[in-house]
Parts: sequence; C-alpha cells; structure tokens
Amino acid sequence: MASLPFEKNERVLCFHGPLLYEAKVLDADLNEDLKTSDVPGPQFFVHYKGWKQKWDEWVPLDRVLKWNDANLKRQADLRDGVARNGDHGGATAAGGAGPSTSGGGGYSASGGLSGSRKRARDSTLEREEAFLQRPEIKFNIPDILKGKLVDDWEEVTKNAKIMRLPAKVPVSAILTQYAQEAQHKRKDADVKAEDTMLAVTRGLKDYFDRSLGNTLLYRFERPQYVTAKQDFPGKAPSDLYGAEHLLRLFVQLPSLLAYTNMDAEAMSILKEHFTDILKYIHRQYDTFFTNQWECASPSYAATVKSP
Repeated sequence: MASLPFEKNERVLCFHGPLLYEAKVLDADLNEDLKTSDVPGPQFFVHYKGWKQKWDEWVPLDRVLKWNDANLKRQADLRDGVARNGDHGGATAAGGAGPSTSGGGGYSASGGLSGSRKRARDSTLEREEAFLQRPEIKFNIPDILKGKLVDDWEEVTKNAKIMRLPAKVPVSAILTQYAQEAQHKRKDADVKAEDTMLAVTRGLKDYFDRSLGNTLLYRFERPQYVTAKQDFPGKAPSDLYGAEHLLRLFVQLPSLLAYTNMDAEAMSILKEHFTDILKYIHRQYDTFFTNQWECASPSYAATVKSP
C-alpha cells in the first residue's frame, strides 16, 4: 500500500501503554469503512518482538513510529522516566500492560536469565494474566455516528479543515442537557441512581478535558488547540469542543477503562450509561453536529507542516 507510511514486515516502534516497544507490521489497512477499527484512519496490525501472538493487535497511525535513532532515543527516555517513577507498564490512554522494553537483553554470562530479570519477567507475566481476566466494557456506537467519525476524519486529514471554536453546543452543555433530560424522564425518586448518573457525566467531562490534548486530536488540529488555550483562558476543552470530538472519546473509552480496577458490576453500570448517552446524541444529531468545519488558512497549514 504505497499511500501508507508503514509497509508489511517493516520494523517499527509502537506505543503500548506509556512505553515504546520494538514491533513488526504484519498487515495494514486504510480502514475507510471502519471494519478494522472504530477509530478512523489507517490501522496497522503489529507483533511485539519476543511476545506471544495474543498481544498482536491493530493500532492507529499515531501509535506507530519509524525505527530510527531519534525514536530509539525517545524509547530510552520513556523507559528511564517510567523507571524513575516506579511505574512498569501501567495504564495510559494509548495502550496498557504489555511487552517488556528489554529487547533481547537481560542474559547472564552463563546464557540464562539473570535472577532480577527472571523475577521481573515473572512479575510481568502475572500482570498479563491479571489484565486478561479483567472485565471488559463494550458498547455499540450507532452506525450514523460511526459515519460521522469517518466524515470528520476526512475533513481534517484530507480536506485540511479545522473546527470553528467554540462549538455552538460544547461537550459540557451536551452532558448537562443529557443529565437534565435523564432526570426529567426518571419517574421514581431513586437518589442513588441519580447520583450515579451525575457521577458518570462528570467523569466523562473530566476524561474529555484530560484526554483531548493527548489522544483525541489529529496532528493537523493540535496547533489550533494550543492557540485556543491562549485565546480562551479559563475555559476547559469541554467548553470549546463539541460532539465531533466527544465521539472520539467514546471510541477510546474501552481502552481507557480496561486498565482501571473497576469490577464487573461497575463496568455494567458504565456501559448502560454510555449507551444511553450515545442514543441521546443520536437523537439530537441535527442539534449537536452543526458543521462548523472551516478551511485552515495557508499560514496555519504551514505551521503544521513545519518541523
């Protein structure tokens, strides 16, 4: 696939959790029909060197880096930073518990694993098993909203457009309106259920504010985000961005929540609320999606392309 930046069998570095690991591209897909992943854009099926096939996975473009000296240095810097903080492959939005950064090292002169390396590997394997046994959260995104994700990806990556800010109906307003409607429809006086619903909407807003700048924006949108923080001091991302970007959070939520310590009951409650919120966004499609895309100026596009 000449139009893709990585080819089959190419040696790469790939984010998995907070770190970068050596990997090999086994397959690649433009993902134009969202059959490979709900995340719009090219997807790459990678195998992490030295690890079982169960870790093979499809990853988006922003998790794959070229194998070169600059990125190898970045890999080492990330590994050193995690080691200093005492975190060995914890949860992040980008991935999760996974491959070791040791490559093929860690062997003693006699040819066996050193004691400390063997203990570390055993500990890693224990974390793998614990992770695989955690409850999963899966919910369906309505097809019309999946189509919106693809349309917006094309507006940004193919048509060089950015969203006019602030959104007519920002994320904070969407979640507030949803909560008000849910309270109005609730016929009983279940205080606990109402508190749970409000906690979920507050949590979503917090996740959005924390995730937008790190994982929810395409590269072409990042300079606008930096400028928006300066132009709208005191405003949270959820007060500036709208439903288009909130949808991207729902795509990421299963990965984000997979690395928490929630039990199956809590996951079930979240799934119920997330599904209900997506249905609400679907019902209010014409109100929330107001086509605020605008062509970026030549100077803006030049800023994105500059090193």
